[in-house]
Amino acid sequence: MSYSVAVLDDGVAARVRATLEAPDYGHPAHAEVADDDAPCRVCLGRFEPGEERRLLFTYDPFRGDTFPLPGPIFIHADGCTPHPAAEPLPLTIAGHPVTLVAYGDGRRQLGEYRVDGRDELEERAGELFGDDTVDYMHVRSTSAGCFICRLDRPA
Repeated sequence: MSYSVAVLDDGVAARVRATLEAPDYGHPAHAEVADDDAPCRVCLGRFEPGEERRLLFTYDPFRGDTFPLPGPIFIHADGCTPHPAAEPLPLTIAGHPVTLVAYGDGRRQLGEYRVDGRDELEERAGELFGDDTVDYMHVRSTSAGCFICRLDRPA
């Protein structure tokens, strides 16, 4: 595996669950029973429509940067176990079309690549991290464009 997985910080998720407010913006978080199988940004599991409760809120994957890029994300309303950084992306993510956005120094975007399936994702991530100018990648939903998680070089 040529990367480590960085999911939504569990402390940020806990604050959203406790306050029902989006971090950094104060917008209300919307609670609902899932009506689709979008992924949770903490555990990376997909919601069971009609059964699981989730929170929808505004999140900026570039928190603290000078140019924000907020968008909507979901997390389990009742909590979940974060996906381990040292494990590959689960098939709940890597088994679906996603877009890898590669970034270098100063948040310079170096490329955007649509991948479909674990093998293609693993191959493309390995190629991208083979380039020393790529610092990290965002994994985004190809269909909705929203942030799912970040891939970092392994420690």
